[in-house]
Amino acid sequence: MKQKEEKEHNNAIADITEVMSFFTSAMRGEVKDQFDLDPALCDRLDAGKQLAKRYETVKKFEFDERKTVIAEKQAQELDDDIIYEVEEPNYEKES
Repeated sequence: MKQKEEKEHNNAIADITEVMSFFTSAMRGEVKDQFDLDPALCDRLDAGKQLAKRYETVKKFEFDERKTVIAEKQAQELDDDIIYEVEEPNYEKES
């Protein structure tokens, strides 16, 4: 029951693919207005601008994610190269 509610909630919110698809359709003039007319050029241009903003955001996120993965790999490689020396405890009684 709870899974069904979560699924309905998740379906209520558009994911980035759906948003990008809508803006692409609007930019191409495939989306009609409430009177079944083609969208005005200014609306299509605005959809293109909105699409470009989101595309830049997605690309920036993907780039930042790649940088993070690379940095984590480099840190792991550095950590692998470090030789940890552990001093043996000296149990002899000092005089």
